[in-house]
Amino acid sequence: MKKRSEAAVKDTWKLEDMVAGDGTWERLFKEASHEVTGFEAYRGRLGESADALYECLMLDDGLSRKTELLYVYARMRSDEDTANQKYQDMFARAQSLSFKAGELSSFIVPEILAIDPEVLERYRKSGNGISHFDRAFEMILAKRSHTLSGEMEELLARSCDATQGAGQIFNMFNNADVKFPVITGENGEASR
Repeated sequence: MKKRSEAAVKDTWKLEDMVAGDGTWERLFKEASHEVTGFEAYRGRLGESADALYECLMLDDGLSRKTELLYVYARMRSDEDTANQKYQDMFARAQSLSFKAGELSSFIVPEILAIDPEVLERYRKSGNGISHFDRAFEMILAKRSHTLSGEMEELLARSCDATQGAGQIFNMFNNADVKFPVITGENGEASR
């Protein structure tokens, strides 16, 4: 099997369409790391006005797009050569940022569900651009009976980072370090 460095460029992912390169990834990571702290300004305020709710949802949407780009780029670079520590580190950083964003934004759904339904409906018709999130509101309202309190949702979100370790270790070991022996099938052909 060819090494990644030996593969023809036409046979590889073109991740530069997503993120221009490692330097761009680092700038985007720094930007998103700063933006994630913005959630705190909205905690406990989503029921105040349609504008506060819209601004928080826009922050969450924009940050979700950035963390997804960071995550996918780093993950795919890591998958090119699972022994490359640089991209393993970038992937771990992207994943950690994603977990942090989930933790810091965990109040959003419980707070939306705590808004009086008539008030929420008024907010949704306010004309401030919030109608962009109509499908998200439908999905949030549909899971009302399955949503925990704000404190419990935050606790659950905080557990993500701690519970991912074993699976990641297995995948790294399985994909990079384990060398399986050649076996001979029933028709006498050797394969790995």
